[in-house]
Amino acid sequence: MRIVLAVTLTLAILPCAGRPQEPERMRTPAEMMAAMEADLHGRAEVYGSAATAMRNALLNGTPTERNQAIQESLHLPDPPRPPVISGTVSAATLRHAVPKAAVKAHERARKLFASGKVSDSARELEKAVALDPEFAEAQENLGALYLKLGRPGEAEAHIRRAIELNPSSSLAHSDLSAVQLLAGDLKGAERSARRALQLSGGNDWARFLLGATLLLNPATYSEGLQNLEQASRSVPAARQTLEALQIR
Repeated sequence: MRIVLAVTLTLAILPCAGRPQEPERMRTPAEMMAAMEADLHGRAEVYGSAATAMRNALLNGTPTERNQAIQESLHLPDPPRPPVISGTVSAATLRHAVPKAAVKAHERARKLFASGKVSDSARELEKAVALDPEFAEAQENLGALYLKLGRPGEAEAHIRRAIELNPSSSLAHSDLSAVQLLAGDLKGAERSARRALQLSGGNDWARFLLGATLLLNPATYSEGLQNLEQASRSVPAARQTLEALQIR
């Protein structure tokens, strides 16, 4: 059983007052943009200056300002990313026999994480990958855990290694997208999120990251909103982001 971890885009500047009702249908880009404009020009004072600044940065800011707005709203969450998405495993991963000691370290890590002992969990995962550098699941989980601990630079190496070992892991590609988004590599983040969705169209975590990335480019802003709308079916942060932008 894998440890389920990753960063989540959420707007801490706004309180979350429960889960918003699901819409009867997905809004068109024109409808979403119209709702955004109405909020910006008619009701922005209701939501506070910080929220207004965020919306203005995303809509009208320079590329640097938009990227900064997104990065400032990234944080390491509880609960973590959505549940594991069923996907394929590479033949090499299936053939690889993981040493028992590495398996035990990985299982200890899972139990420690479940009990809230995140740093101890990371240490056990470090043991697992030291014992078996080709243990794809441990590599992926260690990368995701480093993300949670605010160590994206270290996370990237393990996530990339996990992708080398199991290129079919949709979650590994979406975690790489999260690392790249944190680093401001928007092209890389978009590419990795799209690859994750190719591998699993039900990976709403990847769809959320794709939406967040596309918001930063005026040319793809509407597509970003559409992806956030779709991701909102299972990713609370997508709902919170749309709520903050007053699109829903």
